[in-house]
Amino acid sequence: MDEFLVEIRRLFHERFVAWSELEELKRKKMPELLRGKNLRLLKWRALLKFDFSLHAKYRELDEYLNHREKKNRAFIKNAQKKTFEIEGNKLDAEQIAAVVACEDAELILASAGSGKSASLMAKVNYIVQDLKIPAEQVLVIAFTRKVVKELNARMGSSGVEICTFHSFGNKIIKNLDIGEELKLVPDGFLERTMEKILDGWLLNEKNLEKDLKEFGGRESFCKLLISTFRLMKNEQITLKEFRARIAKMKDGERERAERFYKYYARVVRTYGKILRDNRLYDFSDMLNWATRIIQRMPAGELRYQYVLVDEVQDLSLSKSLLLKAILNNCKKAKLFAVGDDWQSIYRFAGSNLGVIDDFEKTFGRVTYKGVIRRTYRFGQPTAWVSEYFIRRNPQQSKKRVEAFKKTRTPIEVCVSRKQMKGEKEPLDYRMMDEKLEKLYQEFGAELFKKRVQVIGRYNRDVYRLVFKETGKYERAEIVEEKEDGIIMRWWIEKANQWLEMAFCSMHKSKGITRDIVFVVNMNSGEKGMPSTRADDPMLSTMLAKPDRFPLAEERRLFYVAITRATERTVLVCEAKKISPFVREIAKNLGGEIAEEIL
Repeated sequence: MDEFLVEIRRLFHERFVAWSELEELKRKKMPELLRGKNLRLLKWRALLKFDFSLHAKYRELDEYLNHREKKNRAFIKNAQKKTFEIEGNKLDAEQIAAVVACEDAELILASAGSGKSASLMAKVNYIVQDLKIPAEQVLVIAFTRKVVKELNARMGSSGVEICTFHSFGNKIIKNLDIGEELKLVPDGFLERTMEKILDGWLLNEKNLEKDLKEFGGRESFCKLLISTFRLMKNEQITLKEFRARIAKMKDGERERAERFYKYYARVVRTYGKILRDNRLYDFSDMLNWATRIIQRMPAGELRYQYVLVDEVQDLSLSKSLLLKAILNNCKKAKLFAVGDDWQSIYRFAGSNLGVIDDFEKTFGRVTYKGVIRRTYRFGQPTAWVSEYFIRRNPQQSKKRVEAFKKTRTPIEVCVSRKQMKGEKEPLDYRMMDEKLEKLYQEFGAELFKKRVQVIGRYNRDVYRLVFKETGKYERAEIVEEKEDGIIMRWWIEKANQWLEMAFCSMHKSKGITRDIVFVVNMNSGEKGMPSTRADDPMLSTMLAKPDRFPLAEERRLFYVAITRATERTVLVCEAKKISPFVREIAKNLGGEIAEEIL
């Protein structure tokens, strides 16, 4: 027993002890005389025999074996008294807890602007520097190439592997020895190939063109076809299962879906044959292939001791299964996942909040759950107004947001009354122009040093500010179009100077931080915000369990849009079509804004 006590003291010495670590020690080192015994009873028996030394040993063992969580809480509390820094910034208490808590799995829900990336980087440093885990045995998975590039730049030559799910899957497939090399299709291959298949059919297929009109014509049918295909792959749904789901749809929807399936199944089979004949694989199959390959690998072939995942709220079924395959191959690997369910905005791509709800069950690991509530991006009233707004949906997590900044970050509403007679400028353009002139009066030359962002529900909302044909309109013009948004500039007449700014959709605004943010087209209606356009029933039947709260995803999108600014958010809307979301938050903004809108 003395040897076991020494081992368990060593295990708990100045560190967080995971459930599996304690269980492994018990399995390997626990003396037979202790197995299955009640330590509390053994303590009392020793005490009754006046064997105080044995009583002390049993009491200490009881603390370690039956009160692991208490010991871990004490370790975290002690660590929070120390200083942890990343990129010259000190971590707060909740960030420190996330860093030092090393359970078999860890789920951290972080608020917008709470330094999520910094916490993840600090976790990596702690794993490598403090826990002495070799850097090459640490895997970080992010969702976009942009984030991977940013993390690599910020972490330098750490030796840690940082990749997207798709690049990791591609690496697994490339390393597979099958005698003949498979090639990844180029960007846009799926779209071009499916369109080519349809175009070929249109020349010979009877009734095809007529049938496509029911789906809005060839272009709309193609988009539905491709979206359905991607979701089918993400959710790992076979054609047979898709057909079974169609059979359960409502009468009118079922008949339409069956007409769609008639062509869809043939296109998918033709597309699959093209891939096989040319030894190609695409992004839709990449994750599923990689998952199957890993599942067939000998246990322990992957050498990772730690897997860290960013944006856990965006995990789809296929990504979850790949992650599980990695963890199952590395039995002792620990999982760290950080994200924000309030910012889950990719349901159309298969993201599933059920992964967060059933995290421990999904990954089969004892899980430490934590939150990072303090935001460093904005102050009040943005912090509590945005929190109140998103928590109207009872299905979202109940974390509180704490604003670190003492300066105010107001949310302002600009309401255009009506189109003046003879006035041709779009209403959003006119309101933006007036507001920018006022901001110049307020900030003077300092305005041109600020980062200004314009956000719309859709990419097309940029044309509420410039003409689509020319990309400009008097004082506003598009300078450059990029993958992640548009660079614009606006002529500030009183300053006799151009103000550079950027435009992007709400989806693409996730992750950015700007000084001043304009959110345009905050109007009611199908093309406004919230968009009332429902998912096509074909897509809905592919998705995981639906949100039960009305317009839940649109609510999360709006939350993302109003939590980007460090200084001010300006919502632009039309008096006759004010968005219900604007009316909702106006109740909490108070003052003249509330009176004007409500």
